[in-house]
Amino acid sequence: LSSKEQQDGSAGPLYARFRKRITFPIHSESGRVIAFTARALDSEEKSGPKYMNSPETPLYSKGQVLFNLDKARQAIRQQDFALLVEGQMDCITAYMAGFQNVLATSGTAFTEMQVRLLSRYTKRLYVNFDPDAAGANAAEKSIALLTEEDFEEKVVTLDGGLDPDRFIRE
Repeated sequence: LSSKEQQDGSAGPLYARFRKRITFPIHSESGRVIAFTARALDSEEKSGPKYMNSPETPLYSKGQVLFNLDKARQAIRQQDFALLVEGQMDCITAYMAGFQNVLATSGTAFTEMQVRLLSRYTKRLYVNFDPDAAGANAAEKSIALLTEEDFEEKVVTLDGGLDPDRFIRE
């Protein structure tokens, strides 16, 4: 954006929505950009959620998309399992570290639609959500959904109570 667009606000609502955040595209299963997700740059700033997604549209519903599926689907089929993490940074860091079969939910919500989507590639899932109360609750709910669909699931916990991004970086 030009400095004029930044100063006078003519950059539009997308810029204002994702200001002071690192923004990543969300792709459909086929690789088409359908939305964006943005992570707060300053973890100390409490002006909004850690992650923020594009508004839901006919093309994008966060409960129907798995982040990184377009890139991970071949590795998931080859390895016959997927690793599911909670945030896009966890997913990106794990993918860059060589875990090509990693996916992320948009937040802690894991839905029946996402389970059905994943079942086209594997029936084995390792879940590694953040080690906080929300992550623990989400892991419990995901196990119930996965069990109903005859998945083999395992919950992964990392030493030191770290999330995947921090664990890999350290």
